[in-house]
Amino acid sequence: MKRNFLLIKLQLKCDTNWFDARFLEPMNYTLDEFDVVTEDGYILQLFHVKRLDLVPEGPVVYLQHGLMSSSADFCITGNRSLVATLVESGMDVWLGNNRGSFYSTKHVNSSVNPHTFWKFSWHEIGLYDIPAFINFILNYTGQPSLHYIGHSQGSTVFFVMTSLLPEFNKKVESMQGLAPAVFMSHVKSPFIRVLARFVNLLSLTWRTLHLDEVLAGDSLFNRIAKMLCQSNDLSLEICSNIMCIVGGCNIEQISEPVVPLVLKLSPAPASVYQIFHFAQEINSGRFCRYDFGKKTNLVRYGKSQPPSYDLDNVKVPVTLYTAVSDLFVSLEDVEILGSYLVGLEEIVVVPDKKFGHMDFCWGEKARDLVYESILETILRHADKENLDSKL
Repeated sequence: MKRNFLLIKLQLKCDTNWFDARFLEPMNYTLDEFDVVTEDGYILQLFHVKRLDLVPEGPVVYLQHGLMSSSADFCITGNRSLVATLVESGMDVWLGNNRGSFYSTKHVNSSVNPHTFWKFSWHEIGLYDIPAFINFILNYTGQPSLHYIGHSQGSTVFFVMTSLLPEFNKKVESMQGLAPAVFMSHVKSPFIRVLARFVNLLSLTWRTLHLDEVLAGDSLFNRIAKMLCQSNDLSLEICSNIMCIVGGCNIEQISEPVVPLVLKLSPAPASVYQIFHFAQEINSGRFCRYDFGKKTNLVRYGKSQPPSYDLDNVKVPVTLYTAVSDLFVSLEDVEILGSYLVGLEEIVVVPDKKFGHMDFCWGEKARDLVYESILETILRHADKENLDSKL
């Protein structure tokens, strides 16, 4: 049998026995891989998902994952995933992998040292990675614009890009932010709030020890998952609960076969500066550039405090999705973000009160609760675009 499962291509070096045949049925998909080089030299992998027996006639849709994730998160629930929902609807689907994640660990300078490679936060992802992906996709497809879907940090970097590079407003027909991590002062997670309180001390410690990356390579989480989370009901239940406490998901939303797969693919590598940047957002209540300290800020920014991103530059029609039980991105913070956006169309609150942060990607009910709405929004904008082009 051909191994043309979408998820098998996205599983990194997992053995095929990680996949449960009851859960992942054969999907007649193919995955094309492209190397995209950023202006500052990072080599990123971009995936183009297609159904072998279906020519995509719908609009171009680009998906961007969140912090410590990869594009695999959008495929993890197989036939009920966001990717499958879009592909089966005839969309032309593309998946980005930002610098440092599983599929984007190279640089044009092969001798670049790890300390230099990992010296970035989500600011650089928004400034360099996302524009590079969008330009490549539009050049490849010959389309003037695309539809953007970002989960968590995938939304953060979109607003970085459009704030700093407003010319990209014309290249994005609509944006849909799933749990958009932009303003963060109302974070509910006690662990994250404690981490944010000590961010300056942690940042100094990490810089002193030259610890710039987290969970690179075959992480401890991955090894635990392989050993413990696939053998029996008890271990799966324990792993499921740990996964949802850390990842902010609802255990009732996660199907049993998804657990070992999630723990194999998550968390993905990231730079510590991405985490510190979010911690700074929690403390400041602002959406602003990285705070290097007063002296370095004066050199970099010409002022002692990092400047805010200018959300007035964002003109794209935006729909934001939020969940009541999201421990990382609160409804209050999403509403603050919405108040800055001239193109805001709607803030959608997921009706399931137990829906969590990672349920937007891993949740068994996400297709019914979220993805169908995403699809309707894209089709509505596509119809409007076609009508406008005929007038």
